[in-house]
Amino acid sequence: MSDEEVDDANSEQPLSDAPHYVWQYFTIMNHTDPKKSGAKNAICAFCDKSFSGCSTTRAAAHILGRPVLGQIKAGIHPCIVINKKDDDRRGAFKNAQKTIGGIMREKEQCIEGKKRKQQVMDELLKSPTKQSVESSVIVSKSGSKEMDKTIASFFYENGISFNVADSSSFARMLEESMRFAKQNPFQSYKAPSRKRLSGELLDQAYKSTQQLVAPILAIAKKFGATISSDGWSDAQRRPILNFMASTRAAAAFLKSVDCTDHMAEGGKKDAVYIAANILSVVDEFGAEDVVQVIMDGANKATWPIMMAWAGSFSGS
Repeated sequence: MSDEEVDDANSEQPLSDAPHYVWQYFTIMNHTDPKKSGAKNAICAFCDKSFSGCSTTRAAAHILGRPVLGQIKAGIHPCIVINKKDDDRRGAFKNAQKTIGGIMREKEQCIEGKKRKQQVMDELLKSPTKQSVESSVIVSKSGSKEMDKTIASFFYENGISFNVADSSSFARMLEESMRFAKQNPFQSYKAPSRKRLSGELLDQAYKSTQQLVAPILAIAKKFGATISSDGWSDAQRRPILNFMASTRAAAAFLKSVDCTDHMAEGGKKDAVYIAANILSVVDEFGAEDVVQVIMDGANKATWPIMMAWAGSFSGS
């Protein structure tokens, strides 16, 4: 692995100021900043060995005395602790190895899991051109059972609700996987990483949802819309207010309001608070496009407040 870029700081940083789980066991020298990513010039706190342009991975390998995250063994310089008078370096060194070792094992297990996932995908996408019809049937049946077990394990290990298996998106995912395998028999597929799922793919999904909702809300400009609201608590028992808009075409979710902070500050999810949020949503949507507002019977006390503030709503 290549060393990271050196960052500059204004002064030398002692061990106690180094926030990183590795760099806290080094003295950072030559004006490199331990609070920033990048290679550093540093001195080991246990053996006094100095490093120039040392990466985090290289520093961790020095403390552990073994290659980490795919390093080559030849590049490792194991730490040999120097005990001085009134200085229990060896005890601190054992604690450092325990801390860094635990973190590195988690990272290595994550990398190994990604490799395993790719190997499984590669095996699934291999073309069975040399199999006979009879053996293909046998492999198909056994492969189906293994596939079932793999999918089931995915649900169990990640705590996914079983009703997800009945969702249309789950079915589409499997269909697209099979279609890709058939259309690209000699090409492996790399599943999206956590970074892509939380980044560009999430942005794409948001834009697609906006495009689906836009025609529904556009009808409100001509025929008007109904704003409906209801309160509930999610799985973490947070108090939520939901808002939807219904038009002649369909209904679309507008927004939800988390009331946790409001209630933590001593506020209540009472008629005044609910009325304020409803009128805020109506204002964002466009009051001229709202025909009516609907709530459940528990919020009847909200109507007089809304009428006093807005004066133009018809209650249901």
